[in-house]
Amino acid sequence: MQRTGVLRANFYIYMVPLVALLAGVLVPHKAVTWIGVAGILLVISGMVPGTRQGTQKTPADAA
Repeated sequence: MQRTGVLRANFYIYMVPLVALLAGVLVPHKAVTWIGVAGILLVISGMVPGTRQGTQKTPADAA
């Protein structure tokens, strides 16, 4: 964890459902359903703010 960093580790964890969906489509040729697409969009929408390296406020900054 010290080598990769928390943000990068979270990024890889968030990518697991996307890889699983793509593997399901490519290997056994399963169809992509609307719920799969909605799930991926939810994962990506949670991944973007969680992995951004911008100015992050700490609790000390908020006071």
